[in-house]
Amino acid sequence: MVKIHCFFSGGRDSAVTCYLAKRVADVRKWQFVLVHVDTTIGLKETEEYVRQYAEWLQKVMATCSPTLLNYLDNRYVGKSCQGSCMI
Repeated sequence: MVKIHCFFSGGRDSAVTCYLAKRVADVRKWQFVLVHVDTTIGLKETEEYVRQYAEWLQKVMATCSPTLLNYLDNRYVGKSCQGSCMI
């Protein structure tokens, strides 16, 4: 089965891209995962908008954070960090 991962920053471009990608995934019956990278420097309003967008899209959002990525980088140096996002 095909699985689409769409990275959503909270901006207009990624909102439209993820919306269109989800529509294609729904029509083709593919899995769809919305992914947000939490840089920890964003505005609270942006983070709230990202959560609201995921609810509107009716999708659970995977979120990656620098703390998690740093931990994984140190733990898995030289190895694939597949699955490094938390849902």
